[in-house]
Amino acid sequence: MPEGGNNIESFSGAPQGSEKTQESQEKFSERYRQNQAAIKKGKKDEKKKHDQDESLAAIIVQFLHQTGHTALFLLISRLVARNIPSDLILAIISLIYHPAAKVIQDKMLALPAVKENPTEEKGLFSPEVKRQIDSWTNSIAAIARAEARRILQTAYEPDSAPNAGLIQLFALVLREFLEKEKAESIEITPLHHFGEAFFSKVFRDLEDIVGKEYLLKS
Repeated sequence: MPEGGNNIESFSGAPQGSEKTQESQEKFSERYRQNQAAIKKGKKDEKKKHDQDESLAAIIVQFLHQTGHTALFLLISRLVARNIPSDLILAIISLIYHPAAKVIQDKMLALPAVKENPTEEKGLFSPEVKRQIDSWTNSIAAIARAEARRILQTAYEPDSAPNAGLIQLFALVLREFLEKEKAESIEITPLHHFGEAFFSKVFRDLEDIVGKEYLLKS
């Protein structure tokens, strides 16, 4: 029989065949144990994430029950229905809702430090207000980077633009903050444009992050 073909040792109780079979069984058993451990960890992580989302959802519901925020119910409900991470929604409303700000501050402590990226808006905000808004937008960007893949999957429109509802929530929250600061009505159109520019940049950064992750795995 030619070399490399099937031989009787492959099917008999000959020592070499037994050793190979035993080795294969050991490798299979080890792979099985590793797979089961990974599945168990995945389920545990999934449950942990689910519990966290439930907790964050409760904060969002409390926010919507506040006077003046019920008008945002439909908008936020649509974002939640798209499976956009609760962390990102909380980061946006954190500018005007202290419980959300506290959660985001705690989460920021666990995230890698990144270089702050101040807004380029000129004349739209006073220096003091701009510092607060820069802190807010930096926290949104940091939270987004922590879940880059999921956000790209859930918050992108078919034309590769950031979800319009996300931008609208950003603009409405910012308007409420500014109106409290200035005690006057604020035109929402420039805030909407600001939100579009901000999220377009954030999403480009997220695409770079996901692209680098793909290259590392290749």
